[in-house]
Amino acid sequence: MSKRAIILVPGFGKREQLEARGRLVESLTHYSDGYVTETAKGSDTADSNSVVIKATARDGTQPDLEVHVFEAYWGDLIPDWDQESPWARAKRGFALILYWAFGGLGRALLRRELPARTMGVMAAAGLLLLLWYLLALTVLFQALGPEVADVAKTTTEQVGQPTGVPGWLTAVLPDGWLTPERIASFGNLNQLPVIAFLIGLIGIGHIEKVANVAAFTKAYLKDEALGDASVGLRAKARHRVLPVLDQVYASDQNFDEVYVVAHSLGGAVAIDALAECGAELARTTLFTWGSAIGVMVQQEPLIEAEIRKFYHSPTRIRNWVDVVVPGDFMGSKVPIPKAEGTYEALPQLFPKTQMPPKPRGMMLQLNAQHEYYYRCEAAILMLLNSADNLPQPVALAGAVDGLPDLAAPAP
Repeated sequence: MSKRAIILVPGFGKREQLEARGRLVESLTHYSDGYVTETAKGSDTADSNSVVIKATARDGTQPDLEVHVFEAYWGDLIPDWDQESPWARAKRGFALILYWAFGGLGRALLRRELPARTMGVMAAAGLLLLLWYLLALTVLFQALGPEVADVAKTTTEQVGQPTGVPGWLTAVLPDGWLTPERIASFGNLNQLPVIAFLIGLIGIGHIEKVANVAAFTKAYLKDEALGDASVGLRAKARHRVLPVLDQVYASDQNFDEVYVVAHSLGGAVAIDALAECGAELARTTLFTWGSAIGVMVQQEPLIEAEIRKFYHSPTRIRNWVDVVVPGDFMGSKVPIPKAEGTYEALPQLFPKTQMPPKPRGMMLQLNAQHEYYYRCEAAILMLLNSADNLPQPVALAGAVDGLPDLAAPAP
């Protein structure tokens, strides 16, 4: 019987620990065309490190399989931004606008270096982020409006102009425009009917999620220390995955194959961790589901440097299968990294991005499309197939010019 470990690195979201693993186990036992699957009794307990699934091919062409499903949980690292003060939220929003508009991604959009679909998605995300920032400013003005208006009214009567607002603002605005009544009305969305209509049409929930993903991604890419932490977010997330990898690699189960399944932003976390695994990569296959790595590379060159390690590692990772559902607004293809110090891409090494079909009628269901991987039979069946039956790396049979031989043993 073949033994395989599957390590799930979930995507962005405030979920309970093992919740995502439960979804994957359900998928493996239901979206398993051609296999008879069942969960081993007693393996799915609250204190267990893994859930064990037995799989048998109906046609007998594949050996019986025992799959141990683990989860590398990092969801508790996501801050609870719902408790922010209006001022903190507006301040964070201003920093987000600056970071994403004037960073590498913004420059790439202006130079039209990205595919048309990616440019459209990023432009839409930018609009949602801007709407969220305007909403944050509205809440701030609602909180400060009465107080500022009272101060403005008093000081206007005394010195002829309101205080409590920046001097440069009163200097550039027409005389008499910044009245106490106008200040008090800034927090009223009725003064901004177009913005109110757009927010109502899209939904505050969708806008809030885009803003939170943008904020977390910024903190991750810059390895910012959030709250009272002294260690950066990127380092913390990486060390949530490494212990699970070490546990699996050292297990007395002697797994024949190790599959790492990374969904959404979990793809970047998994890449950071796997880049440290050395000789164990020879039996490891990475699956990225709807990762945003293609976009993140444009914003932060350090991500591309991590991907480049997989091309130059003395022991190459066995395979990297990238899966993107068409229409997934957060998914982008994993790019081929450029050779260090040049603008030329390295030779194609891993299989081209797999784009399985999806049901019709999901175009406006943004979140459902991004979570569809757990119900995508094509993606799930890959996890039951052996590594030899997956889409194969380009250089499996030999070396690519300028790169180590994929089949070369560890030194």
